[in-house]
Amino acid sequence: VNDQDFARIHRAHLDYHVVVFRDQRITPEQQIAFSRRFGVLQIHVLKQFLLAGHPEILIVSNIIENGQSVGLGDAGKFWHSDLSYKELPSLGSMLHAQELPSEGGDTLFADMHKAWDALPEALRKAVEGRSAAHSYTARYSETKFEGNWRPTLTPEQLAQVAEVVHPIVRTHPETGRKALFVSEGFTTRIVGLP
Repeated sequence: VNDQDFARIHRAHLDYHVVVFRDQRITPEQQIAFSRRFGVLQIHVLKQFLLAGHPEILIVSNIIENGQSVGLGDAGKFWHSDLSYKELPSLGSMLHAQELPSEGGDTLFADMHKAWDALPEALRKAVEGRSAAHSYTARYSETKFEGNWRPTLTPEQLAQVAEVVHPIVRTHPETGRKALFVSEGFTTRIVGLP
């Protein structure tokens, strides 16, 4: 992708938050190179589900081979913002579907800028300036995930996903737009509230 085309893609991402490129045949190397144009890539804590030779790519799959999950099978069980549980959350995520069922397999997105815009003024005032805790492990063993194998995290993995605190309302550094930064999946509490 040349610089001019990338600038258009980047602008579309800022404006619409989701950009879809249909029917693309790309290699893992190409996906990683394209992803790096947006910034530094983060490596997911579940090392056992990273693509061999390409740790920047997390395999999300419900396929079982030889009694073992080939990828993270429950990635979409609840609303979440990818890697909000990290000290430096990701700008976003890139998905490249390899195999999809004829029905289902959907990935849904929520515009948290619009969520902020839609809040009543009193609620905006109540949450602005507050922070919320985010934790990868808080819901890790819930029965909601029954039927999906989740590996036991090592002490090193647990250290990578220690609870972090982020503002409930974040301002995008390029657009200046405010957005809510909370989710059902990883937000565990509002700091300072019982």
